[in-house]
Amino acid sequence: MGIYRRSSFLRGKTFLSLDNPYQLKNKDKRIAILVGKGTLSAAESIAIAFKGLPNTLFFGKDTPGLTTGNSNFRLRDGSIILLTTSRVADRNKREYGKPLSASVYDDKPIDAALRWLNGK
Repeated sequence: MGIYRRSSFLRGKTFLSLDNPYQLKNKDKRIAILVGKGTLSAAESIAIAFKGLPNTLFFGKDTPGLTTGNSNFRLRDGSIILLTTSRVADRNKREYGKPLSASVYDDKPIDAALRWLNGK
């Protein structure tokens, strides 16, 4: 895990800066994100990247909440323990490590998202 801020990414001692980060061309467009129990790990992290954007809704069911970073630690006896050492946060600094909630709960999230995208 690392830190992304103002077009720069820092992980440990590695630093990466983007010269020309992508900017949304039309911030007024609606964005529908489909989530559910199959949205886990990296997919949850990607969905969380959209949290806090205007005109963005999450359709479906809550995600499993597997948005943590884990590290291996070797013990004296040679065994290894895996511990959670970081959590994902959204653009408003809200930390996860728990399920991402859908904005609109629906058994047919694609249909609900399409209705909303089309202004219905």
